[in-house]
Amino acid sequence: MFASRQATRTASRFAAQLRAPAQRRFASSSAENEFIKERQHIKDHAKGTTELWRKISI
Repeated sequence: MFASRQATRTASRFAAQLRAPAQRRFASSSAENEFIKERQHIKDHAKGTTELWRKISI
């Protein structure tokens, strides 16, 4: 009883995965590259600021 119920549930999940469309990937754009550059700039600035305040406080 349990095995047949498990097989039915597994089969329905597998069928649902086959019906689902493939996941779409977005193409990189210049706006995305600008975002990545800005984010890296912010990280670099934060690193420098942290180092400065560490030196000031010691």
